[in-house]
Amino acid sequence: MTGARSFIVGLITVGMTLSAWASADVCHVDIGIGLDGAIFDLGVPNLGTVRRSPKVLKEHLRGGCYNDASPSPVTSVTLEVAPGAPKARVDLVYSILATYGWPKEKVKQVTWKNSPH
Repeated sequence: MTGARSFIVGLITVGMTLSAWASADVCHVDIGIGLDGAIFDLGVPNLGTVRRSPKVLKEHLRGGCYNDASPSPVTSVTLEVAPGAPKARVDLVYSILATYGWPKEKVKQVTWKNSPH
């Protein structure tokens, strides 16, 4: 056989092209910091917004997204910060993110307008 060839066997995509599937954000982490400094994991399947400790946030970033079929490292991070959230908590979350390969420059920060706290 001359030259390398690659092919895909049995790939099933529903509602998306192969190029969209290849560039999909398969493991997005959305973190919220409330007005009182509480840390939240936003958009947890079947649960919605869930309060998290810094320790659990570290475990999530280290473990990525996992299911039996397709484990994936974190592919993007959004930090939603409530107006007036304590700067020390924001700095703590950025420090944790940087430890796991997400320096401030790679994190999308937005205002969390519907913070529960």
